[in-house]
Amino acid sequence: MTPRYLLPAHVFQRGFAEERVLLDMQSGDYFALNASGAWMLDALLEGDSLERVAERTSEQFEVELKQAESDLLALIEDMSARGLLISISVQSK
Repeated sequence: MTPRYLLPAHVFQRGFAEERVLLDMQSGDYFALNASGAWMLDALLEGDSLERVAERTSEQFEVELKQAESDLLALIEDMSARGLLISISVQSK
C-alpha cells in the first residue's frame, strides 16, 4: 500500500510570492510554508511517492538527497500533527 496525501476539507491554502499560507478553518490557525515546503506539498498532493518527491526536491533545490528526505518527513509529520494533512492508503498499481 502506498500513502496518498490530501488536505482536509477544512484547510484552505493561498500562495504568495515566496510562500504558501494554509488556514485551518476549524481552529483559525495559520501555517506558512516557504518555497521548498510549498513545492514538496504540491508534489505530495499530486500523488508522487515519498521517494520521488525527495528526489525531485533534491534536484530542484540542489540539496543532498538525505536532507530532502529529512525535510520531507519533517513536513509531513508537522502538518499531520497539526491536522493540516491526512494520509490515506491506496493500492499500488
